[in-house]
Amino acid sequence: RTLTASGTSGTSEELGEVLPDRMPTAGWRDFHALASAYASARWHLRGRGGLRRSVARVRARRRDAGPLVTAAEVESAMARFRRLRPVFMTSLDQCLLSSMFLAEYLSAKGIFVTWVFGVRTEPFRAHCWVEYGGVLLDDHVEQVSNYHIIMEV
Repeated sequence: RTLTASGTSGTSEELGEVLPDRMPTAGWRDFHALASAYASARWHLRGRGGLRRSVARVRARRRDAGPLVTAAEVESAMARFRRLRPVFMTSLDQCLLSSMFLAEYLSAKGIFVTWVFGVRTEPFRAHCWVEYGGVLLDDHVEQVSNYHIIMEV
């Protein structure tokens, strides 16, 4: 299994890093989309069924997904997400909520991601992250390579 990190340079099929001077401006529609995604992620994770219901929700979206989007569309959506996420939360030690938040936001944009769950031992830890077409969107390759994948949604 080979992962590519979003933000690396390389082939045109990899997602490139959006430099600060080229960072797209985020308008009220972007803010509204992120606010809706954040509220939905929190509600689904905390509500009855919690993680099980959230996983089923993401699975259903992927099953009904339309055609793949371009790397440029994913880059643009990720740049807006990274710009506005600090308004709602930090990702520090909140991988479950952060990943669900990102999956909700991107699915509203027609981008259907893979939500990956992994574990490691010594010390035991669980972690999750989001990928699109084998490209890691919200984490670092060095971080996730230490985990044994137990589920991909």
